[in-house]
Amino acid sequence: MFRKELKKVFWKKKKDCYFCGKKPLTTMTTLELNRQIKTQVRRIHDDSFSLQLLLNYAKRLSDNANTDKALTGNALRLWNRTTLLSRLYKGWDGAEANPIETKVIVNMQNVLKKGHDNDFADWVLFPDDNGTLLLQSQSKNASISLGNNLFSYVCQKGNDIIAGENVRFSVSSFLNALKSINNEG
Repeated sequence: MFRKELKKVFWKKKKDCYFCGKKPLTTMTTLELNRQIKTQVRRIHDDSFSLQLLLNYAKRLSDNANTDKALTGNALRLWNRTTLLSRLYKGWDGAEANPIETKVIVNMQNVLKKGHDNDFADWVLFPDDNGTLLLQSQSKNASISLGNNLFSYVCQKGNDIIAGENVRFSVSSFLNALKSINNEG
């Protein structure tokens, strides 16, 4: 997709590059492309058209840059598991299980990006046959089910049960529920 946008910006004709008439971008290596761009940036004229081309290119680069925080440890472990579960297909359980919904995957990834690594230390991620994800605590009798727009959780501490059913999903509400379960010693 990015190459198509780049093609629109830099190509004058189908056969030559806008700036220098060299071979099309689809046949250039990354090194050749970088070399050509550096050369053209040095030669840029002080006119509005050239500056606009450069600004558009810089904007595309920054829009495509990955500025998310780097995940480590437990969050990375769950991220990798989420990625693996996103590849499940219909009938993955040998019966009629649905694949994990795309929005559920995105919700989980957003939670992992915003949470702290130690929030996820005690949790294991499982697919559910209805297309949702199930987080289960390894040391507590607790679980959280994450869907497209809602999540539910339950935690048993002694004779007390802490539960939330069909809670509207937001990253902050999910993390608050997770933290409250984690703090239930």
